[in-house]
Amino acid sequence: MFLLQVENVTLRFGGVTAVDNASFNMKRGEILAMIGPNGAGKTSLLNCISGFYKPQSGRILFKGIDITHKKPYEIARMGIARTFQNVELYSGMTTLDTIMSGRHIHYRCNPILASLGLCMKEEIKHREKVEEIIDFLDLQKYRRLIVGTLPYGIQKRIELGRALALEPELLLLDEPMGGLSFEEKEDMAVYILEINEDLDISILLIEHDLGFVMDISDRIIVLDRGRVIASGKPDEIANDPRVVQAYVGE
Repeated sequence: MFLLQVENVTLRFGGVTAVDNASFNMKRGEILAMIGPNGAGKTSLLNCISGFYKPQSGRILFKGIDITHKKPYEIARMGIARTFQNVELYSGMTTLDTIMSGRHIHYRCNPILASLGLCMKEEIKHREKVEEIIDFLDLQKYRRLIVGTLPYGIQKRIELGRALALEPELLLLDEPMGGLSFEEKEDMAVYILEINEDLDISILLIEHDLGFVMDISDRIIVLDRGRVIASGKPDEIANDPRVVQAYVGE
């Protein structure tokens, strides 16, 4: 069984077709990259998978279950987490509390009991998990600092940590290297590989830096004008004339 199946998905905004009959499958354990020119429909398709957009036709299956019309929080509880193209964080919170916010779907204690301090064991368990993530992403020296005061590259890592706090089986990354320096991109590439290999999390990512995409991806799918025009291993995609045409023209 495939981990993720996207079947003939079409998404329109008025007269504009953002995703046009797109189909692809994703295996458990792989890093699958989605590339294409600006406006190709990549983020729109990612938003359909995470439940932010509802396609007009087609369906999306996660572990064999149809999630096409489920709400984002339902999809998160099923094991899909995501980061955003533009960092979306609580700028007034500390790094620790921001990552802790990703644990919300795992809380079982009644909020009233929690306010009375009667859920200490559960709180400790969640805090331990977050401390593991902070260590994993080398965020120790930022743990008590306010997120809004930190450099953009660190904020990207914190957003990744918040997504990991959901303990996903599938992680959706929307341009994880966007706006980073070369050294920060190298670090992010290492984190992505370690998340996949050490934490056994499957990854679907959108990225414009083709050099890094070719280095870290198991497979690549290419979108152009909302359609999937190519799919294959990195070396196959690099030599596909349809991909070259989509990026640089005739």
